[in-house]
Amino acid sequence: MHERLGPSLWLCAAVASLILSCGEDVDEPLDMQPSQIAFVSDRAGYRQIYVMDADGDNQRPLTDPQYGEDTWPAWSPDGSRIAFLSTRTGEPELFVMDADGRNQRNISNSRGGADGPPAWSPDGTQIAQVFSPYGGAEHIRLTDPDGGDVRALGVGWTAAVGPRWTPDGSRIAFDSPRQLFDGGLSATYIIDADGQNLALLSEGPGSDRAPVWSPDGSRVAIVPRDLEPRIVVQDADGANRRYVTNAATGGDGSPSWSPDGRSITFVVSDRSYVNLHRRALSLSSGADIRVVNLDDMSVRKLTSSRDFDGMPSWSP
Repeated sequence: MHERLGPSLWLCAAVASLILSCGEDVDEPLDMQPSQIAFVSDRAGYRQIYVMDADGDNQRPLTDPQYGEDTWPAWSPDGSRIAFLSTRTGEPELFVMDADGRNQRNISNSRGGADGPPAWSPDGTQIAQVFSPYGGAEHIRLTDPDGGDVRALGVGWTAAVGPRWTPDGSRIAFDSPRQLFDGGLSATYIIDADGQNLALLSEGPGSDRAPVWSPDGSRVAIVPRDLEPRIVVQDADGANRRYVTNAATGGDGSPSWSPDGRSITFVVSDRSYVNLHRRALSLSSGADIRVVNLDDMSVRKLTSSRDFDGMPSWSP
């Protein structure tokens, strides 16, 4: 049983609490912190996870693997963690870290296969990704953020990429030329989160890739399968379709919505360069991250490292 404080003790406790709340070391509540953008850059010679303010300022690395590379950051719905891929163990595996880069840990240990880019469920209890077992069929795999309760959606396909959750968390969209269809054309499918009710959304050249839903679920951002892809925004029911980027420099992709749904970050791939990697010499595609304001269609460049900056993920 808790003891009740007397008036004098209660006053002291209240004053102490007020002093602590005014101190410099008290963390700002998570929901009051400004939004940030996690992204990948190889400006140091190898790919690391970076983070920057929403206006492009204060760019800084969150990871620095001793071996391999870190890619494809994805914020948890509450903004407290970031899932990402890393090859630091030799295979592309799923890692999770705190939003400040601390407590980096491997939650997949996927021996005998490769993990694909992660996507958090809207309630933050599951992470979806494509798993590519060596010698087996690729499939979407679900795991909880601590690495437990791993399960595969029971349908086989080839080259599945980009799982995207619907806003209510009931279904997952993905891109894949599935073996069940003739011709091997790229296509977009959607499936229930329990692996049931697979449905074809679009197929063939010029069709749309898997949609990226806005925070309120009312709109989607899509990248059509064009020679020079541009980002399209439309209502969730397909109405009011419009291009919001122009692909003037080679192709736009990887859309990520701002928390208020008024802006989209995207990647402009516009050049190639020789990357003197710390372990190999390779030809890489250069890219920068930009943001388009959907209210006035203005575009602003957020990164300009002369190397690869891409895979942006906007925090909640």
